[in-house]
Amino acid sequence: MVPFGFFLFDKQTVLFIDEHTKSILDPQLFDINYAFLFEQFKDAIQPLTKNLGLIGSDLKKYNIDVIGQLVRFEDRVTVLLYVKDFKRELSGENDLKRLSKLRDLMLDINQSILHIEDIQKTFYLILENAMRAIEKSNLGSIFILNGDIFDVISYIGFGKDIEALKLPLVDSFLYRNSNGMMDRITNISSIETDDHFYPVTTFAGDRVYIKSELSAPIYVNGNLYAMINLDSLEENAFDESDIASMEFVSTNIQIAISNQLLYQEKSRMAMFDSLTQLYNRHYFNEQFEQMIQKAKRTHDHFVIALFDVDDLKTTNDIYGHVMGDKVLQKVASDLLEKTRRSDVVARYGGDEFVGLFFNADYILLQNKLNEIQEEVKQTPIKTNEAIIPCSFSFGTACYPYDGNTMAELLEVADQAMYTNKRDKQLI
Repeated sequence: MVPFGFFLFDKQTVLFIDEHTKSILDPQLFDINYAFLFEQFKDAIQPLTKNLGLIGSDLKKYNIDVIGQLVRFEDRVTVLLYVKDFKRELSGENDLKRLSKLRDLMLDINQSILHIEDIQKTFYLILENAMRAIEKSNLGSIFILNGDIFDVISYIGFGKDIEALKLPLVDSFLYRNSNGMMDRITNISSIETDDHFYPVTTFAGDRVYIKSELSAPIYVNGNLYAMINLDSLEENAFDESDIASMEFVSTNIQIAISNQLLYQEKSRMAMFDSLTQLYNRHYFNEQFEQMIQKAKRTHDHFVIALFDVDDLKTTNDIYGHVMGDKVLQKVASDLLEKTRRSDVVARYGGDEFVGLFFNADYILLQNKLNEIQEEVKQTPIKTNEAIIPCSFSFGTACYPYDGNTMAELLEVADQAMYTNKRDKQLI
């Protein structure tokens, strides 16, 4: 018999919940983001204690103390969560407690943000903590600016229909209440008098009216990047201390997002070739090791392909290295466009590319690469001065039939590639 109520879930949904836990924490009555919750415990091989903030179907906030860890259930990775304590979040915190809470929440964001690869999960973490910091918020949303349109990227309390919302910049409360400056937090204390006063759907399917809102811009590198909105079902819900809290939150958000975007860019640079935007050789080597281990475990096969851009030195000598680079980019782009998203295509060095194709039908893949080869040849680069030919040769090898190591497979693929190049010259 377990000492606490418990439930079991994966990235999508609850798989099991005991009756005691369901009586106090029915998943249908709380807005639970299971993908985000899974993220909190994805490395918890040993039990990990956390305090979670949840929004109920009544749009009130609740705290839940839990202990969670990864377990395997029906051949899938899941999280087993024990519920230690469950209570309504207390209101009326004094300024000292509020400041301490804000500091802890923002520390949580800044410590966690570089370990979350998905920007959407990052925004959910930000939104969850912002709502916990602002007592009277019932719903929350973060919108990313795309051109002149705000697209929702994260939300709490709303129904899924908010995902389809395309909010023109000029129609946002933030824009209209800052006279288009988008340079400060706006506190809209009574929305009932506004033309945009209409009901919204909650995650529980209820129709409610937002009556006041705090809205703050998020700037990254001096440019408007997003906005965060905290909504209340009460008029005049937010006061000066809430605005000060939101100022603290938005400043830390901007720092955290800037740091993550910088981290992602550095991570991308470590994975991709800057000229062709294909994966680089280092990343390919890592993926090869993972693929060969997977193939050994599952007794599957994979195909490795080696590509060589034809006559690149001649192109460089006649038309210049800038045009030679354009030939490399075109071949790379065509290979990337016409292969599967699960395939790994990388620049191996100079004029050579390499590909990994897991569990691919060998004959069908050969035919597909032949088709791409012919399409590239039939679409040269045209300029005002010349028509620049583009073509490549390729060879393939299949694990485990042609070899058991990268060196063995590349040698077989290399020989096949030169046979392909010679046969083309004989035609």
